[in-house]
Amino acid sequence: MRRLLLLLLLAGCAAPPPSAYVGGRPQESGSGIDLGTNAAGERCRLLPAGESGSGDIYCADARMPAAQVARAGKATAEAEMALATSSPFRAGLDLRLVCDAPKPTTILGSTPAALLVCTRRVGGWPQAALVTVVDGTAYQAEGILPALAVMERAIGVLSGRITAAAAPALSPSAADALLGRRLAAHAFGAGTVDEYDRLMARLIELEALHPELATPDSPSRRVGAKPSEKFSKLRHSVAMLSLDNAFDDGDVADFVARVRRFLGMKES
Repeated sequence: MRRLLLLLLLAGCAAPPPSAYVGGRPQESGSGIDLGTNAAGERCRLLPAGESGSGDIYCADARMPAAQVARAGKATAEAEMALATSSPFRAGLDLRLVCDAPKPTTILGSTPAALLVCTRRVGGWPQAALVTVVDGTAYQAEGILPALAVMERAIGVLSGRITAAAAPALSPSAADALLGRRLAAHAFGAGTVDEYDRLMARLIELEALHPELATPDSPSRRVGAKPSEKFSKLRHSVAMLSLDNAFDDGDVADFVARVRRFLGMKES
């Protein structure tokens, strides 16, 4: 009964307009490089981000990137498996994702690559990561599972292996074939992840207003996966505080105000 009441309350919530989300950028018509469609049929574009050779991939009208691609410096040929197993990139993945052992595959025709199939620790979303070396330069990419093909196309464009005009029509690779069955089992896209974050925030708000509706197995009270056993326990000198989402300018202003109060600073 309590779950039914929560579902009814959530069903009546209006979704915020795209302009309310923080952390993305407007996808103006024609902006970025057209990468074709992802496995969910959403049109995706590559927008430059940070250092040269890096980019964010936006699909449909989602305000947050569906995937990210980065140039990782010089590397020897066939170093992709080592980079996917033990590297700063892999360490960063392990903090947020639970990944299977990397699998050797090929992309962009016959270029060797390492593919990681992962799950987000929070939310449980299926993710994928790619590591490859093109002409002596390493490239790393990660994103939601349906974005695998467009991640490969983005690497091709950034490395100069394919032209931007040819990216949408790039044929499926061996990496796509490896994940074909799993992709077919998950009919979600970039917009689904945005919707999950919005609904989770609303659930937390409702449980705060109506504690009697909260249950021990609520998604707000558990994480998406068992903690990795690769890390040793560490006692922090100060408390580690959880991160949270911000959906509009008001949320960001509230966060800044809380930090200033915690630090004993005057509110500006």
